[in-house]
Amino acid sequence: VHVYADNGIYIVTMTAKDDDGGMDADHLTVTVDNVAPVVDAGADQSADEGSEILFTGLYTDAGSADTHAIEWSFGDGVTSTAGLSPTHIYADDGVYTVTLTVHDDDGAVSTDELIVTLHNARPTADSNGPYSVSEGSSITLTATASDAAGASDPLTYAWDLDNDSAFETLGQSVLFDAGA
Repeated sequence: VHVYADNGIYIVTMTAKDDDGGMDADHLTVTVDNVAPVVDAGADQSADEGSEILFTGLYTDAGSADTHAIEWSFGDGVTSTAGLSPTHIYADDGVYTVTLTVHDDDGAVSTDELIVTLHNARPTADSNGPYSVSEGSSITLTATASDAAGASDPLTYAWDLDNDSAFETLGQSVLFDAGA
């Protein structure tokens, strides 16, 4: 019984000897075919957009002498050849099909897929208050906001300046009635 570490054509020689010194040999050819690696991309994942996702893929190969090239395709146009445990941050929420591909040095290729579901993360808003102003004076309000998706998910801003559940337009004046 013998296990070959790599594919190829091997010449096997069998020699028979008797106890008087007689000997005979016979040769045969063994052709070992390449077997593609078996790939596992890991379990499906779910997270909020902007989160760093860790992937943990695996593969096995019967050809223990084979060398391998690994590529991840994250489903958003980005790829990585950084090994079996890369990380990736998606720019926007959505559902992405991630593919792990493993090539062996003899040309065999195997793939496996997983699904990453990214949920929309609410933006954060900061109105930079509190503010103070004299009666009859105008005030300029400034605010900042951020979103985990960044530029791929642009933000719009609206102000309700008098707490009446109606949003004013930019530059609109609002008169407050202190008695109301």
